[in-house]
Amino acid sequence: MISRHLTGLLHRLPTSYRWNISLTIGCLCLGSLFPQKVWPISPAHNPTPTLESITNSAPSAPLRPVSDCPVDLETLTMGLVRDLPSYANRVAYRNFGKFRQFQRPSAVILISQPDFEPLELASRSHTASTAVEDSVDQVFLTTLERQYNQEEFVDLQHYHWIFLTQADSGWYLAFMFSRLGAYPSTQPMGSQSLATRQPLTPPRDSSNGLLAEAIRLWLRDCRAEAVYPVESSENGE
Repeated sequence: MISRHLTGLLHRLPTSYRWNISLTIGCLCLGSLFPQKVWPISPAHNPTPTLESITNSAPSAPLRPVSDCPVDLETLTMGLVRDLPSYANRVAYRNFGKFRQFQRPSAVILISQPDFEPLELASRSHTASTAVEDSVDQVFLTTLERQYNQEEFVDLQHYHWIFLTQADSGWYLAFMFSRLGAYPSTQPMGSQSLATRQPLTPPRDSSNGLLAEAIRLWLRDCRAEAVYPVESSENGE
């Protein structure tokens, strides 16, 4: 009875529909006559990890070798000079915030080799106490920075006088002073740019500036053994 009704329905449909329905019914019938065998998956091909296998597996190699923060001042400063441009530029862009759409912050391009020859602090009126001289180490750095202003840029030099102190937990930034000058320093006075005609500014306390924050962040990462290993200065590298 059912097959008679199906036959009647098929004859009422267009020829193209009748062929499609007939093929579908035929495939279903063949599938019921020759069922497909389902092969079990071997455990060897799909192993289930166990707690023992995870525990005994060899640890993966770290992306960055772990090393202690240098105790030697010169070795420490070598790593600081190496990484400070990227740290300083990230700090600048974070602190510039919403003003980035109007003006780009200055970018640190290069940092000079450090100078460790200390200056006598007793004759410096801007120091808090002469006892500071025995508790801090002095480092002198020069940064070449580029200030973007609309469609032009100006290169400037920053001279930094950095005071570092060492505690049981590692190195810390005590305070720092900075002076700003033109680049190159021999810029002729007849230049049209006002920034390049400015004389070297007096030393100012830059302990809360962008570069000071970048130095603090790098020293923090160094104490946490989270910076790339620094080669010892004794190797001449």
